[in-house]
Amino acid sequence: MKKQTQSLIFQTEGKNKIRQWHFSYKKFAAIICSSVCLLGILLFLTADTLTGYFYRLKLSKIRSNYFHVTTTLTNLNSQLEILNNKIEELEKQDTELRRFTGLPIIDNDIREVGIGGIRLSENFNISLSGKGVNPGVSNLEINIDALTRKVKLELNSFDDIHKKILENKEKLNFIPSIQPVTEGYLNSGYGYRKDPIDGIRRFHHGQDFSVFQGAPIHSPADGTVKRTGYRGGFGKYIIINHGYGYQTKYLHLSKINVKKGQSVVRGEVIGETGNSGRSTAPHLHYEVIYNGTPQNPLNYFFNG
Repeated sequence: MKKQTQSLIFQTEGKNKIRQWHFSYKKFAAIICSSVCLLGILLFLTADTLTGYFYRLKLSKIRSNYFHVTTTLTNLNSQLEILNNKIEELEKQDTELRRFTGLPIIDNDIREVGIGGIRLSENFNISLSGKGVNPGVSNLEINIDALTRKVKLELNSFDDIHKKILENKEKLNFIPSIQPVTEGYLNSGYGYRKDPIDGIRRFHHGQDFSVFQGAPIHSPADGTVKRTGYRGGFGKYIIINHGYGYQTKYLHLSKINVKKGQSVVRGEVIGETGNSGRSTAPHLHYEVIYNGTPQNPLNYFFNG
């Protein structure tokens, strides 16, 4: 008796004919195995290409995110720089107000409260060759923590100043705090300079204002006129005693409106600028003296 065999039949039907394919189970299994082997070989041979493709796709997305983050951080850093500049202005005002109220000046070492933040070069180590990257981004630091501490320091300092002002409100009327003239411009300042007459380098104890002759001179604080007159290089001059260790001098005047022993108040006109004494052109030489020691007058201008 003939042995029966089983097979798989695949059939397609067209308009005019029918096609059939007969496969035994062994042949079909062999085809399947061969196909799997061929697919495995193909995947093996193309694995590096596929891996590289997906890697580049992922890297492209990371780069896109990186540029977005760095752009945001750059904008944030610009805002922080503006904030830092504002804080530095506050620090200058703080120093002036502390000097004005007699409080100790905050040391720069105390103001340098440390540098915190994120350094991108340590956190974004991605190769972006061929891309236009801002070279400053890799060294970008966000000093939010440091700025926060600075702000807290200034808030505490201004609180101390406010309390001191309330305690010494009457005293503040006698501390020089405004420019003696509202016209002209600042010229030779406090410190060493070349003398305009003999050319010798010597210390200049005051602040000169270049101004036309006859400009009104205002007392920078309440006080009592200590001395007036004419003296050699001073020309016509006024010295005011403000108390609490403060005195002010005004040299090279053209006119004196006050006399010895007269009480004056802040803003009162005490004389007019001129060119008397050892002077090369109309100007006012102004000095602030504290406990017998000349000070930089610029530290006593709180009206701009």
